[in-house]
Amino acid sequence: MLLVGCVGVVVMFVLVSAAITSVVIDDRRLVACADRVAAAAAGSVDGRAFYDGDDEGLAVSTRSARRRAEDALDKMLDSTCSIGEGAALVGVEVVGDEVVVSVEARPLLALVPRPLSGAVTPILVRSSSAVVR
Repeated sequence: MLLVGCVGVVVMFVLVSAAITSVVIDDRRLVACADRVAAAAAGSVDGRAFYDGDDEGLAVSTRSARRRAEDALDKMLDSTCSIGEGAALVGVEVVGDEVVVSVEARPLLALVPRPLSGAVTPILVRSSSAVVR
């Protein structure tokens, strides 16, 4: 009986360790996704300001940055941003020459049934920024 209890504790330890590892890996993938989306959003330079030779440098509007971020996220949902139930854009902010993008995702745990997954898995949120130069 003691042996069965010890084996049960070891099995539970392995399962919990696997779940934690899965969440950490998805968190790292979400950071990479946020980086790629931020880089794409920073590429949305305002053409009118660029061709008019505006002295303020390369201007990025929040609207165009959000549109580019949404397009980039849609294109990468099957590759870089394939995380758990899918990554979603939380926000896009333009501060000076910097574009800050926030994305979120809920990881899927292999041994947790879907009805319980909403209660036990965290929602991961990561932000990244890219500078327009």
